[in-house]
Amino acid sequence: MENRIFQATFGSTVEAAQKTLCEALGTIERRGWIHGQEDRFAFWLCLDEALCNAVHHGNSDNPGLNVGLELFEDGLTGRAAVRDEGGGFDPERMEMPSPEALGGRGVCLMRHFADRVWYDRAKRCLMMEFSLKADAGCEPKGE
Repeated sequence: MENRIFQATFGSTVEAAQKTLCEALGTIERRGWIHGQEDRFAFWLCLDEALCNAVHHGNSDNPGLNVGLELFEDGLTGRAAVRDEGGGFDPERMEMPSPEALGGRGVCLMRHFADRVWYDRAKRCLMMEFSLKADAGCEPKGE
């Protein structure tokens, strides 16, 4: 059964996205999703890219529009849902840009580190799915 472990909504600013990112990382660390620096980097990168894309691309840096982040776990599966007020997109159509390009790598990096990345049109959110290690989803650590 899917269990929501984190939920936040914030105005579209980089500062608010970074604050939410830190809170989310703290939650997943306490829940046992993170096992070392490689995991910490992978989750940080995926969430940071998704939140920044929502702020910049989805909401065009308009602080009057909201971004939402929810984290769920279901046994050994972790999921992240990122919502913005933009029109949506298809991450499957995103391709790695040329080395000369200054941006456009975020979704490709998410697809590398997450097990699955897709846009849920019905829920209007970017979804990322992660396989968790055996002790994730058990009793929270330090709570």
